[in-house]
Amino acid sequence: MIKMLKVKKLKDNATVLDLMLNECYIGEGKEEFIVLNNNVKIKTGEKRKGFIPVRIKKIVPPNKVEIEVVKEQFTVVSEPEQKIRLFLKSDIIRKLEPQIKKAVNLIRNAARNGRLIILRHHADCDGYAGALALEEILISIIEKKNKKIWQSYKRMPMKAPFYEYGDALKDLSYFKEEISFGKKPLLIIVDNGCGEEDLLALKKVKLYDVDIVVIDHHVFAKEINKVVDVHLNPRVAGGEGDITSGMLSYEIAAQIGNPNPIYPALSGVADKSRNEFLEPYMRLAHKDREFLEKLAKCVDFEAYNLRFMESNLIYDFFNEKQKRTMDLILSEVEKRTDERKIIIKKFLKHEKLKKGTLYCLELDKTVPIREYPSPGKTVGIAHKMNKGPRITLGFSKDMITFRIDGVPFSIENALKALKKKIPYGNINGGGHNYAGTIKFIPGVGEEVLSSLKKIIKS
Repeated sequence: MIKMLKVKKLKDNATVLDLMLNECYIGEGKEEFIVLNNNVKIKTGEKRKGFIPVRIKKIVPPNKVEIEVVKEQFTVVSEPEQKIRLFLKSDIIRKLEPQIKKAVNLIRNAARNGRLIILRHHADCDGYAGALALEEILISIIEKKNKKIWQSYKRMPMKAPFYEYGDALKDLSYFKEEISFGKKPLLIIVDNGCGEEDLLALKKVKLYDVDIVVIDHHVFAKEINKVVDVHLNPRVAGGEGDITSGMLSYEIAAQIGNPNPIYPALSGVADKSRNEFLEPYMRLAHKDREFLEKLAKCVDFEAYNLRFMESNLIYDFFNEKQKRTMDLILSEVEKRTDERKIIIKKFLKHEKLKKGTLYCLELDKTVPIREYPSPGKTVGIAHKMNKGPRITLGFSKDMITFRIDGVPFSIENALKALKKKIPYGNINGGGHNYAGTIKFIPGVGEEVLSSLKKIIKS
């Protein structure tokens, strides 16, 4: 019995980026072209007619493809329709399914075709959780083709809560060789990348025709959707930040491989997701909240000290070294947290609101420079030390960090009001309506704090 070569029929809406190297496709000869579908027409220089099987030898985005005509006997098979199997059952995440599917295709095809991938992520627990979920499946694909994984993939944390212009320049310098050879690199940004502060850097990268996937859950600038190829964010679908970057990254990674199920649960605990989104992932990971909270503290401590460093030491919290590593780090985290609580008790001030309490902490006088817990973590500790409806503000000469429970507040509305009232303050910021940061120039610090208090009390 003759073994027939299986040749795929390319789907009608597929593009060059959906082709796979060394795969065979059926095309139709038309003049000097072999046409795979309306989007993929390959010029051969020879006039051909009829149906012709071809093997993909090289792909040079955006539209150049090198092929060879297959001479073996073949049979045509249709590509199965890709099915998305989302773990989290939520109306919000179902609305995001088209963007998840697009992200899956871009990431999987880039890895399989050996395109350079840079994975940028926020250097906190949620950012690491999302990045590691994606990294596990990326490496499993890349190492089958190239043992020198560093040639095709880099993961780099970002300390700033946005994608900085300097980071964009560094990434473009890594991409330079790929671009010069006509290849199309892929930039993935996790737990960052969707705000106004990110736009300049993203536009710079896009000048060089780099594919960009942003996976985030913070308040976003509408223009982001016009700049990047995929913007995956629950807020786009009418949700809030409870579906974290780690959860979204896991849903993408799970369509391609089998990432560790602890990542989405860990990110949800770290970023205070509501139970309806968190508990399904906790059951999947077979871990309870107490353990995940301890692990989140350890990961955040490690992330704080790793800063911008590219390191795989973070995996020691997820492999056979987990218990020993957690035992070492957790005692230190708890010791420093207890020391910080003593300071907070001395310096935290409070005043009554209509419904709840406003707590204020002057960070410049209470948080040692470059020591853990960071200013943001310190505000979180102060917030947890009290109960009931409350807002906790940590303020310094050029920044206010806040945590909120049970008090209505909108970071978007607050920023709009502050920018209108103090247009000379270079005011910006972002986050969630329950946790975020507002930045400004030092000269308007007292004015911003006073205005923000009035907004909160109104």
